[in-house]
Amino acid sequence: MKLSFKYSEREFVRAMNQANGDSKRLIVDFIIAIALLFYGLYLYINGSNEIFYSFIIVISIIFIFILFARMLIVPKLVFRKEPKYKEEYNLELNDENILFSAGALKSTIQWDFYKEIKETKDFIYLKYSKRGFAIIPKRVFNSSTELEMFKQKIYSKIK
Repeated sequence: MKLSFKYSEREFVRAMNQANGDSKRLIVDFIIAIALLFYGLYLYINGSNEIFYSFIIVISIIFIFILFARMLIVPKLVFRKEPKYKEEYNLELNDENILFSAGALKSTIQWDFYKEIKETKDFIYLKYSKRGFAIIPKRVFNSSTELEMFKQKIYSKIK
């Protein structure tokens, strides 16, 4: 089976967000950050201890910034910094290994290199370490049958 694709920056950001976080967790974190901000503002309005409400407001703003950076800034920086993400990816899957090429990068990857498979709505991730994974967009498959054949292949090879 052969696959060819190229990431757009927007698609890469979406892939990183789907890989890195449970959207329910992000929503909970955002609600906590907003609640902290409102609590700090409430304390400010009621004339509470200046150091305490200042601390609460600053912490909530930092928390909101971290969430924003994690979702938008960091994935964009990773995409822009790494030239391989702008190249066309070519994967050829056979029984022994995966032949990979992206621009000048070429490698043969053994199936046992990958430790786990993760699937989201739009992507399939072949994980090789805690934070390392190959991203395969589901859009590259011409049909649901082709996608199912691919999934059968990788699930039979990656245990």
